[in-house]
Amino acid sequence: ARPDIVGREFLLLVDARDRIPAWHAFEEAIATGQPRRIELRYQHANGDERRASLMASPIQDRGGAVAVLGVVRDVTDEKR
Repeated sequence: ARPDIVGREFLLLVDARDRIPAWHAFEEAIATGQPRRIELRYQHANGDERRASLMASPIQDRGGAVAVLGVVRDVTDEKR
């Protein structure tokens, strides 16, 4: 539910096995200025393991990428 995730650090919501790859996606987006997409796991509020697609898109300024916008979409049903 929204109140359970608002204000929480994103990586703490990601399964521990996927935290480093998720962090690297953000780092690579900043370093290259190109979007990065990865699949990751997270635990749903009901306890089920779910799959998500993370798109890390760099936000550009005159000097290059200054931040990353991360969009996460649940893809569990698509993977079945």
